[in-house]
Amino acid sequence: MSKMPIRPISFLLYLLLFGLMLSVGACEEAATTEGAAEASKVQPTPPAAQEEVDQVVKAAPSVAAENGVEAAGSDPSVDLEQEGAQRPAAQRSYDLSKPKKNCKLPKELREISGLSYDATKNELIAINDERAFIYRLNLDDCRVEGKADFGKKGDYEGVEKVGNTTYVLKSNGNLYAFKPSDGDEAATIKTALSEENDVEGLGYDPVHNELMLACKGAPQLPKKSRIKGAKAVYAFDLDKEELQKKPLFVLKDKNLKDFFEKLPSKSSKEKDKRWDRLKSFAPSAIARHPVEGDYYILSTVGKLLVVVSRSGQLRKIEFLKDKLFTQPEGICFAPDATLYVSNEGRSHSATILRFDYK
Repeated sequence: MSKMPIRPISFLLYLLLFGLMLSVGACEEAATTEGAAEASKVQPTPPAAQEEVDQVVKAAPSVAAENGVEAAGSDPSVDLEQEGAQRPAAQRSYDLSKPKKNCKLPKELREISGLSYDATKNELIAINDERAFIYRLNLDDCRVEGKADFGKKGDYEGVEKVGNTTYVLKSNGNLYAFKPSDGDEAATIKTALSEENDVEGLGYDPVHNELMLACKGAPQLPKKSRIKGAKAVYAFDLDKEELQKKPLFVLKDKNLKDFFEKLPSKSSKEKDKRWDRLKSFAPSAIARHPVEGDYYILSTVGKLLVVVSRSGQLRKIEFLKDKLFTQPEGICFAPDATLYVSNEGRSHSATILRFDYK
């Protein structure tokens, strides 16, 4: 009978250690797999938190506009519908068929041609075509609170109160800066615009500290290349006290036509009538919306209100009612976005219409 060899103790210990290592490795692998599975699970956002996030995302474009920051898609090459889709879904607006108030103006303001809002005194500022008077009007009943003579008679088309200075626009593009403390005469500021431009709209952009000058006539500056089939808005930099050589934006007839084609209409007859109005679009007044940051442009010809972004992207076209908007020549906003529109009178009284933002 042969004897069984006796295995060294060291070899037995090696087997025990090897088995222990295998056991530990298996446990670690199981734990890792379980942890990875847990980590891969998407935890749902609590409803309240998700709602808050959604509100912030939706509000982003309007906040950017309110602060004068161009939202993505402001480039003229961007599709209009795509850009509009970035705006807040539940946006407030105006019911332009139902003014909150309709004030009749005295005879001396029958040819009212410009309107502005004085936030320091909570009153309206107005001018009368051909007369060099700046009128202060009561907000409630539009009665004349006072007036100041700032110079000679002329074809005055727009007015804006900026700080302590009131700027008046003449149709040849000249600006008149009036400060009561400086005396009766206003300082004349000549711009590169001329009578050919027939400048009728004057507004103020507080974000960029610029006056906006809307041309009813030729869109290009004198001796510059002709711009066909368009209307232009220029910016006057109040810091540099100079007119920008290039238009702030240009509204092309083709863009108006393309936008119009997407608008709903009751019938082809109504659509044809509205197009006849729109193709005669000629700016008569302009104002920057204090909340949206868009520019509201009135056209007496055609009785229109066209809303555009700072880059000139069309937002909205409103066809105004003849009975209310007899001859819309002035537009302005209160800080809370209340809208005021002035109508020149011919055989009837001039009016100022008030619309609430809701």
